[in-house]
Amino acid sequence: IRFLTDGDKLCWPFARAALRPWKQKGPFAVDLAAFGSITVRGDSTDVDTVRNIFVKHDYQVPSEAARARLLARMQAIAAEGKVPLIVDAGANIGAAAIWFAHEFPAATVLAVEPDPANHAMLRRNAEHRARIEPVEAAIGSEPGTVVIEDHGGADAVRTVASETGIAMLTMDNL
Repeated sequence: IRFLTDGDKLCWPFARAALRPWKQKGPFAVDLAAFGSITVRGDSTDVDTVRNIFVKHDYQVPSEAARARLLARMQAIAAEGKVPLIVDAGANIGAAAIWFAHEFPAATVLAVEPDPANHAMLRRNAEHRARIEPVEAAIGSEPGTVVIEDHGGADAVRTVASETGIAMLTMDNL
C-alpha cells in the first residue's frame, strides 16, 4: 500500500483510502513515503496509531521556537562527541520511533516496549533502521519484573509488578 504525498506530508484523503485494508486480518505493509514502510496488524489499533503520528502529526514539535531549542540541544550533545538519545517509552509497533528517527537523524532512538506481540512488530519495523534500537522491557522507578494486563487492545495494556515476567528497567538501566 502506498500513500500519495504532497512533499513530505501525507495527504489524508489518499491515506484513508490506502488504509482501507485495515479490516483485514494479519499484518500488511504501508508505505509512508519519506519515512519508509511500516508493517501494521489489520485487526488491531496499529492503523489508528500510524494515522495519528503520520497524518495528524501528533508528535510534531508545537512551535518553531521549541523545535529550534530542541535542535540546538541535540547539536550541543553532538559537539561533545556524544550521540543524542531519544527514548520512546511504550513504543508499541515502532511508529513513533520511525518518526523520531526521521525527524532527528543525528539521534539514536531506544524503542522500549514490554508487550511481546507489540515488541515483535517493533523489531520487524526497526529491522532495517539502524538508529532504532528495540528493547523488550518496561520502564519503572526501580528494576524488577512485570506482567502485562490486557485492557482491550495493543495500545491499552498496563504492567503490574510480579516475581516473574518481563524485565522492568529504570532510565539509568537502559
